[in-house]
Parts: sequence; C-alpha cells; structure tokens
Amino acid sequence: MDFVDWCAVLLNKLAEVRLTSPDLRLSGVDQPTLAKAIFGSELPSGNEYWESTYDLAVASALQEMLRIGLVEHPEGDDFTYRPTSNARAIAGDFIPLWESICNVTLQSDQEDLLQTLNQKSERRSEDHAWLEEVHDKDLMKKTWLGGHRILRISGSRA
Repeated sequence: MDFVDWCAVLLNKLAEVRLTSPDLRLSGVDQPTLAKAIFGSELPSGNEYWESTYDLAVASALQEMLRIGLVEHPEGDDFTYRPTSNARAIAGDFIPLWESICNVTLQSDQEDLLQTLNQKSERRSEDHAWLEEVHDKDLMKKTWLGGHRILRISGSRA
C-alpha cells in the first residue's frame, strides 16, 4: 500500500471510529485507539506499539493530514484527532484533493528533488505505509542538473 492510499484508509477509519460513541465525537480519537480499530489483533501492545511501524504509519499520516487540513485537534487537545469539514466533504473521492496538490508546475531540478524525497521517505507494508525523515546529507549524494547548479537544502550545499 502506498502512503496516499494509506492516508485515505486512515481518514475513513477515523471518521468511522469517531461515530461509535458520543465521547469520541466530542473529544476526538487518539492514535492508539485509531490503530487498534485498523489493525485489531495484529497490533502490538505497550512499548512494542510505540516502537513499531504501525505507530509510525498512524503518526505520519495524521501529521501530514493535519498539515493539509484534513484532520484537526479538538480545542485544547493535541493528542486526539477528528476529520475536518473539508475531509468530510471529500470523503470517498480523494482524487480532486490529490490533483489539486499535485497540479503544481515544477522545474526539472525541483521535480528531481521531489522524486528523490518520495523514494527515500516512503516506506510500504502490505497493510500500511509511513514516512521516514530524510536528511539533507542523504539528498546531497545525488547531483542535480549535471553538477551545473548548487542546490541548497536546509542551509546545506552540494
């Protein structure tokens, strides 16, 4: 499963779990509750969960969806999530959202950098996906534009 598909699975499950109780509707759903609803008995418990790819998958998807406005924290609680009105409006058809995000004209060096970032950050499993941090030194191993241009990332030079 790729990360985009994983985000859709997680967002739909978040909406579904939130409807299971009045408390969850009001307070939102925390990461472990959401993970348990998705993975059920496959999910490790305790510290094994927090060190697993399941945690990474749920956390990275929620973080990215928070960043683009598909989920939000209920007021005063940074540990629970609920779908935004934008997410509810596009439920079931994420194609227009992804098209609007991807419909950006890039220069060739920007496109190359983005492809490299995507290749290095996305990790896939059969039933989930997650993003791992990519450090600028890992990106600098590749030369952009045949060495004709210095590319700066986070203050680093190649």
